[in-house]
Amino acid sequence: MERQSGAAESGTHQEAWLVTLAAMLLYGLAAALLAQALGGQSAWLAAGSAALLAPVLARLLAPRLTLFTLLVAGSTLLGLAGLLRYLLLNVGIGPANLSPVALVRLADAWAFAFSALGISLALRSAAWRFPVVRLLEVAVVVGIVVLRLAAHRRGLITRPFSLTDPFISRGLDPTWIFYGAGAALGAAVVILLIRERHLGRWLMHLALAALLVLLGLELTQLVVSQAGPASSPFGLQGEGQTQEQAGQGQRPEGDSRAARNKQLDFDNDFSDPSRQLPVAVVNFHTDYASVEGVYYFRQDAFSQFNGVRLVAAEDARFDRDLVEVFPTQGVTPDDAPPDSLFFADVETSVGLLNDHLRPWGLLSPYAMEPLKNANPGRFSRTYRVRSRALSENFGVLIGVETGHPDWDAAEWQHYLAAPEDPRYRELALKTVEELLDPSLRQEPAAQALALRAWLSREGTYSLRSNHADAPDPTASFLFGDLVGYCVHYSHALTFMLRSLGVPARVGTGYAAEEASRSGGSSLLLYGRDAHAWAEVYFAGQGWIPFDVFPQTVRDGRPAPPDPDLQRLLGSMLRDEKLGDPLTPRLPDLSRLSSQVRAALLRGIALVALLALLLLTLGKAWHRLLPRVPLGSPLRRLYRAALDRFAEVGVRRNFGESREAFAARLGNEPFSELTRLTLEHRFRRPRRHPQGELRGLWQRYLDVVRQNYPRRVRLLGALKFWTWLRIR
Repeated sequence: MERQSGAAESGTHQEAWLVTLAAMLLYGLAAALLAQALGGQSAWLAAGSAALLAPVLARLLAPRLTLFTLLVAGSTLLGLAGLLRYLLLNVGIGPANLSPVALVRLADAWAFAFSALGISLALRSAAWRFPVVRLLEVAVVVGIVVLRLAAHRRGLITRPFSLTDPFISRGLDPTWIFYGAGAALGAAVVILLIRERHLGRWLMHLALAALLVLLGLELTQLVVSQAGPASSPFGLQGEGQTQEQAGQGQRPEGDSRAARNKQLDFDNDFSDPSRQLPVAVVNFHTDYASVEGVYYFRQDAFSQFNGVRLVAAEDARFDRDLVEVFPTQGVTPDDAPPDSLFFADVETSVGLLNDHLRPWGLLSPYAMEPLKNANPGRFSRTYRVRSRALSENFGVLIGVETGHPDWDAAEWQHYLAAPEDPRYRELALKTVEELLDPSLRQEPAAQALALRAWLSREGTYSLRSNHADAPDPTASFLFGDLVGYCVHYSHALTFMLRSLGVPARVGTGYAAEEASRSGGSSLLLYGRDAHAWAEVYFAGQGWIPFDVFPQTVRDGRPAPPDPDLQRLLGSMLRDEKLGDPLTPRLPDLSRLSSQVRAALLRGIALVALLALLLLTLGKAWHRLLPRVPLGSPLRRLYRAALDRFAEVGVRRNFGESREAFAARLGNEPFSELTRLTLEHRFRRPRRHPQGELRGLWQRYLDVVRQNYPRRVRLLGALKFWTWLRIR
């Protein structure tokens, strides 16, 4: 028992001080973050300072005291924390000149300090005595840090406010707080878990861990900057248009159409966690109030009837008002929306937080142009949009004919194609007769409003339905329980309008309430804002959205955008300073970090390639030693023999003589080679016939082949570093 205790004690003293420093960092950070969430400034300062001392105390006391004693000491400190707080607040033993607020702060400081010291001392001491406890130690510390920083999940980079506000006040992206905290935490954990006592190996493991952390940061930056949520509806992202195509302004290929169509599939369960993530921010440069209090951002349209549902048009003659590629210079759609007294010109800037399949803009964009991306680490794309948006009530459309004057029969047939089921027309006529005055029953705008009102009154909005497996999902919805989401309602309204001879299609993109702007100029869009609605083409006006607002909603109303995050991202899109103009702006951490990582990775790659080249050349040299006519042939053969042994894992131990090493192996030719080499070195050198040496070398190789399998020898020959470990 004494021997075991002494071994444990000597083992703990051999642990590097860097490990203790890493433990101090971890404990101090975790205690300060936890206390910050529970108490004031004095509490987290006291808790962090006390936890910093715990690893040092454990290093000094653990080898000298039993673990039971240290655990009792930790429990005693916890008890003192509660007792001291009680005495200060309830008995009144504190200084009489302190105000009640100051007394509470003092009590909290002492309580958090003793609690942090007691828990940290007990946990760290147990980890010193039993290495397996380090897993629990790391889990507890990392769990506290992760839970404290978890407020920024779902894209809320403005939280927790106490950590992000200092960065935001200087106009910096607070995301780098979390990157930096993660990197520091990862490095400290790696240092804490390394159990290697040999300094060289410890440094090698640490360098390898640092390389992995750098590669992880690089991959994280790549994933964060190029990918968003795993899935997003209505063609918001997909596999269709590549980055090269988008960058060169190329038209999407056929696989893009397949990806677009797939996004508008009927689904019995449309819920998705990625819907809660922010996907874009829009800055309004024009003060525009929506007619219905909802902003519609059109990205795509589906007008071709495939016998079951609407899909993207195959013929380029249709839906030519869409912008199909991201702008690398000014882009105008082939069929720009006409100028009208009923529309307002609205200018917006869009910053995409993840990759999208196609660009989009407010209602009917007539021009797009690229915008300098001031924050490429935050926005995947930025561009400016000029749109025409309806600024008058729908009543101005009464008396306006539908369809374009230049449409031919094929175009009319395209926008009027609908299921042959007569129930669509029967229900549409019945609804129009029920809700409209006889003088309005032939007016397309009034018909669209009446059908929309009926669907809003009778329908129930839910992301979960049971119509996807029906031969006609829209009919199953419309003539069934009327429970569904926007894809069902937009198809139902479009098919009923078409049955009445009104050209209609389904538009998709985002829809967000005007109230979400909260009076500001920025609007934050989430995945849950992805939407589909029906559209009708009015002569001289273009495509006008008619959206259904079900009065019964099962899934609850979504939360409004986070106002702080909305303002922050809007300012980042404008590249504004958020703090005092006199406050000097810190360097761009995103760009600086990318440059440092790139330089480090290039340096590491260069050093690794150079080391690999040198090791390979050294290996080749040792392999060729028996055939190189340079220097003493005995020394060359002896060193080559040592390398062959190293390849199969046999090496001379530290302090072992060459004669003892040869005797331990029992290889007679190698023993003879060892004897001749030592005689040649320490006695009078003499020449050995080449034939004699070649025979000795061949006999040595024969014995090696007999004693070690071919697989072991082959794998050893591929290890280019074995010659470094020859003694």
